[in-house]
Amino acid sequence: THQAIARVIGLAAFTLTDIDLLPFNPERYHQALVDLLTSTKSVAPQSINFTSLQNAIDQFKNAATQFNYRIQTTLDKLNPIQLRIVNDQLMQVERAFQNPLGNSIEQSTLKHTIYAPSRTNRYNARGFPTITDAIEDRNITNIQQQISIVTYFIHSAITVLQSPNKIQSI
Repeated sequence: THQAIARVIGLAAFTLTDIDLLPFNPERYHQALVDLLTSTKSVAPQSINFTSLQNAIDQFKNAATQFNYRIQTTLDKLNPIQLRIVNDQLMQVERAFQNPLGNSIEQSTLKHTIYAPSRTNRYNARGFPTITDAIEDRNITNIQQQISIVTYFIHSAITVLQSPNKIQSI
């Protein structure tokens, strides 16, 4: 199995060295966020307010759409500096979802706020893990706090997708 994993990683690395623009579409991430929110709402108490999270996800869609539009209309694919800027943004989107403090005291090594194993099942990734863990605990205050934290990290990802100053003039 180690040999197979090494081959897959080697093939992925080889493939990525031959492309100019990373094959990552933030609009697809938006759809994943929508699906995760729908499934999270279905298990949450009715009294929980998801408006701030829903608004952040909607804003993420707008930022992702504008980002893709900017790539299609203004990116000079022959300009290595512009390509580097866009590729850096694409890599930073995923990092923007990571909480440097960890998801909780018990899971301080798990940092991703969108996908991570739950407390009860370490082998299966779960969407919005801190929110769903709080829902399982039936702690309304903690649920709202975790919604605020996840909302903050989605806003961080939105900031990453925004156009850096002077990208067109480089």
